[in-house]
Amino acid sequence: MTEKPRISYIYLKTMLGVIVVLLCGILVTLVIGLIRTDRPSGPVPGIVHSRRQAQEARRPLPRKHSVTIPESGEESTVISWEDAAKHYGEYLTVEGTIVLTYNSGKACFLNFHSDWKKHFTVVIFASDFSKFPSPPEEYYRGKKIQVTGRIKSYHGKPEIIVEDPSQIELLR
Repeated sequence: MTEKPRISYIYLKTMLGVIVVLLCGILVTLVIGLIRTDRPSGPVPGIVHSRRQAQEARRPLPRKHSVTIPESGEESTVISWEDAAKHYGEYLTVEGTIVLTYNSGKACFLNFHSDWKKHFTVVIFASDFSKFPSPPEEYYRGKKIQVTGRIKSYHGKPEIIVEDPSQIELLR
């Protein structure tokens, strides 16, 4: 009995969000979509490693909740870091003192409580480190701040991702 040749599919995603499907080295499909920046695509950025990832890449991105972002100069509502979990999806200013910090090399975490797994955190990604005082984990530690941005849930706890130092105001 002869063995059937194994059919191999290769899925590739370009930086422009084009998914290329090769069947035994022959181009069979091009799917054009948006690159998802809210989820990692796998071990090698920009390459789809499985059929499931290719299907996810074709799905439309989730709709954003409409939130009014205050005009510059306009007052933003200020809340305590302890109340941040009540305001997911809202663009607000959160106030508190940074009691614990950590820099993984990929992101810097500014924590308002020593139990950082359950409480509000400010996140600065490595791609934005150059914009902030260096090193940000030392600069902000122990300082009372107000941070402005959209409050998101990450693993069931609130966070704001900051991309610019103007989002953080030092109070003392």
